[in-house]
Amino acid sequence: MRTKLKTDEENSFFDQQYQERSEPRRINLNDLLKRSKEEKAKMKKTNVLVFSAVFFSVVLVVLIISYL
Repeated sequence: MRTKLKTDEENSFFDQQYQERSEPRRINLNDLLKRSKEEKAKMKKTNVLVFSAVFFSVVLVVLIISYL
């Protein structure tokens, strides 16, 4: 009986803590899709920057070698 009361108190404590937070209990699919699109946009921007830096580095090396 004591253990049941103790676990009930612990469960109610955790439930109370969870309810105090403003997080929803269910995962919102629209938020996940939005976050995925934002992440893809960041990755695309990063890839463009990396590829352009590599391209200009190669062009610079070719120009330097051609003038030697």
